[in-house]
Amino acid sequence: MTWQQIQDGLSKIDWGLVTGVIALIFTAISLQVQRKHNKLSVKPIAIISAGDYQDELAVHVQNKGTGPLIIMEKLRKPSLISLAQNSRMLFGVHL
Repeated sequence: MTWQQIQDGLSKIDWGLVTGVIALIFTAISLQVQRKHNKLSVKPIAIISAGDYQDELAVHVQNKGTGPLIIMEKLRKPSLISLAQNSRMLFGVHL
C-alpha cells in the first residue's frame, strides 16, 4: 500500500461521524462516573457514643454524613455491645 492510497482512504472517512461517536462514548462514561459519585456522596454516617453518668446511661446518635439517617427501630435499655453489633439493623439508608 502506497502513501497516496493511505491518504485517499483517510480523506473518504467522515470525521464528523467519528468525532460524534467518540463524544457519545465519553458522555456515557462520564454519566456512569457521575451517578456513582452522586450515590456515594449522599450517605449518612452514624456516630454512636455512650455516656455513663451517676444515675443513668445514655446513648447519643449523631448524623455526620450528608444523607438522611433513618432510625428503623428504637430499643429501650439495650446493652451497648449489642447496640454496636446491631447498628446495621437499626439504621437504614434510603436514597
